[in-house]
Amino acid sequence: YLGAARSKEQKLYAFVGVESLLSKTNVLETFWDQEFKNARKKRNVFGQLLVPDNAAGKKFQAKDNRNFRESRLVNADLYNFPAEVLLYDDTVAFISYTQHEEYAVEIKNSAIATTLKMVWRFMWEASKV
Repeated sequence: YLGAARSKEQKLYAFVGVESLLSKTNVLETFWDQEFKNARKKRNVFGQLLVPDNAAGKKFQAKDNRNFRESRLVNADLYNFPAEVLLYDDTVAFISYTQHEEYAVEIKNSAIATTLKMVWRFMWEASKV
């Protein structure tokens, strides 16, 4: 996450399963809500996130302004992401966190990052504000 907070593009893009966020351990929740958010604000790194269009996604979206992000809703029946995909600069991070496990893989490759940003942009343009 801290690499994303230092994005040279000053933007991060993500596919986020809100239910997964709600299952975070306290350590990760404290880090995400305090250190990560503050680091992004300090460096002016704005987030654009795709989240499921369900009660949890709408509650998440309602907090966008204070969390320095814009969330858009996608059909929860089709896109209720079980893990997070975080895109920034030439990096793709795949992150899975549950109540019992946290796992992440980061790939630094311009072609892969560009391709996944295209997929993200396609969904962003088709999503609900």
